[in-house]
Formats: sequence, C-alpha cells, structure tokens
Amino acid sequence: MGTDAVLRPGHGVRSRVTRWCCAASATLAASTVAATASAAPITGASHTSSVFVSPSYVYFLTPGGALDGGLTAAGCPFLPEAPDAEARTSTLAVRLDGWYGPIQNPDTNPSQQVDLRGHASGTVQDAAGNIYNAAGNFLDSSTHDLFANDLLFDGIGVMTLVGPRGMVTGEAELRVVSGPLEFAFTFTNIRQCNIRLAG
Repeated sequence: MGTDAVLRPGHGVRSRVTRWCCAASATLAASTVAATASAAPITGASHTSSVFVSPSYVYFLTPGGALDGGLTAAGCPFLPEAPDAEARTSTLAVRLDGWYGPIQNPDTNPSQQVDLRGHASGTVQDAAGNIYNAAGNFLDSSTHDLFANDLLFDGIGVMTLVGPRGMVTGEAELRVVSGPLEFAFTFTNIRQCNIRLAG
C-alpha cells in the first residue's frame, strides 16, 4: 500500500521531484536576482557601460599650468599639440563602466552619486609630431551636480605615456565632459618623466 502510493504516477516520486525542481528553480532565480541587486554599490543604482571617442578637445595639464602648456609647469617637457589639434591627431578612447545612482533632490538641487571606472587608451601626439601610446585607469566615486549636466566623469588614477622621446607616468585626474566632448588629463603627481627634448 505504501509502496504503491510512492510510485503512483503524478502522486509519488515524480510529483515530489517535480515540486522539488520547481522550488529549487524558484530559489535559484530569487538568489540570482538578489545577487544582481546586491552587486550595485549604490542603492537603487543602474549599470552603465559606454565608450567615448572622437573628442573635440584633448588637454594634458598640471594644476595651475597653462591650458596649452602640457606638463612643462611640473618640470616634465612633454608638450602636446593645441587641444583641438590634439583631438584630431589622437586616437584616444575612454571607456566608462559602473553605476549611476538615483537622482537626489530633483526639484531643488539635483545630484547623482556615481561609482564609475574609466579606462583611457590610444595614441597621442606631441607638438613635435612624436606619437605616444597612452593608457590610464581612473575611478570616479563622487556626486555629480546635475545643473552641470555636461559632466560625464571626474576621476583620479594613473596615466602613462610612452613614445620615441621617452615616457612619463603619474597620478592624474581625468575629466570627461560633453557638448562638445572633451578629455582633460591633469597630472597631479608625476612619478617618472624621462622625456628627451629634440637635439
């Protein structure tokens, strides 16, 4: 009697296995959703992944230096082309990946917390026509004021340029704005610079 009840199709082992599989699937789905939600470092954030190319201006700066002075104010002789010419001759791309939080205070002082990683890569050209490979990784974990809604990224990291006249590497800030698209690399601490001036 007991054995017949366990083996009866639709009521015994098959039924219990079916219910167990459904329960397990539901649990797994719930776990997956919970894991995805908990992966966001900001509550209520939405994920973004985008690549920006063809800027209108590219800047290499030091704090307090001239907009077209390159890194010379910090004692490093890397001098890029003028910002608009640098944009035309460079092949720089900036990839942003991370999270945008929900908009706060939308009616009075709209702002948005972000947790973004930026990667810059490509080539740039100095004023003498030498081509340098450029690469840098940056982190923007700040709150963006949405009244300045052209700001896409403002993060700190390390940037390296390597070319036929030497190399420079250092801590830098990357600022990306739209309208028009601009990449600005401000070197705040040059760790190494062995750029050689043309003889």
